[in-house]
Amino acid sequence: EEYNKRITRIKMELRIWRKRKLNDMLRTLIFIVNTFEDNNVIWGTGRGSSCASYVLYLIGLHQVDSVLYNIDIGEFFR
Repeated sequence: EEYNKRITRIKMELRIWRKRKLNDMLRTLIFIVNTFEDNNVIWGTGRGSSCASYVLYLIGLHQVDSVLYNIDIGEFFR
């Protein structure tokens, strides 16, 4: 059940990213995280509304599991 809950959340968030035409921004964030990791750059654990996005958690932008803490994605996309 937990697995299905997380998969459902990922699909729902990605639909919102696409609907708002933010796929390029998401790809840019993935590039930034990868660049940080490759260069041993340290960044914060999470801040503000970005912590409501489970997708951003999965790519490593922050360390707040919004599914675990039941944070509504609407906090990020308002």
